[in-house]
Parts: sequence; C-alpha cells; structure tokens
Amino acid sequence: MTGEEIRPTGEQAQLKLPAVGAGRWRVRTETASYDLDLDAGTARRAPLPVPMEDSGWAPVADLRRDEEAIPLIWVLRCRVGESMLLALDLRGDGVITFRATTPVVLIVRIDD
Repeated sequence: MTGEEIRPTGEQAQLKLPAVGAGRWRVRTETASYDLDLDAGTARRAPLPVPMEDSGWAPVADLRRDEEAIPLIWVLRCRVGESMLLALDLRGDGVITFRATTPVVLIVRIDD
C-alpha cells in the first residue's frame, strides 16, 4: 500500500477524511481496520487483535457484516484521535445504521 498518510502529529492531526474528497482510504482504529471506498460508496471492517499488557491478546467484538463491503451513506466524522462515525445501510433496505468506532490512529490513501 502506498499513498498519503495522515498521522496524529502536528497539523496533520487536524485533517479530516471528508475534506479530502473521493478515493479509497484505509482507516486504522485502535481495534479495527476500515477500508472506505468513497467512489464506490462502500465500507469494509476487519477486526484487529489488541495486545494486553499482561494477558496476551484482548478479544475484539465481531460486528454484523464484518469483512463485507457495506453500502456507505456518509462519513460523518473521521479524524485522527477521535472516534470515526459512519452512516451505513447494513440491512440493505435503506434504513441507516450509525456506527461509532474506537479512536482513529491512522488514515492512509490506498492507491490503485
């Protein structure tokens, strides 16, 4: 994967995903990785193992339709250091589901 990275340092920590326009983005949170395709209007979540200081790995919650491309209605918030907020059509019937994530740690543009 190559491309633009947005990390939590200095001015870059203030950049927001909606401000950058279209394209494909990988958003890493504390507990998952999200691939957002703003051109196709889809989001895909992959849970990540979380290391624990004294007991190995902490379980991460499985969410409905993990690893599937889900219709993405809006990216309401995506900023390093804050919880990402997505509006998704999880059921496929137009009823919006809002999903809030653990804090975003990295945003990377995915080049084709």
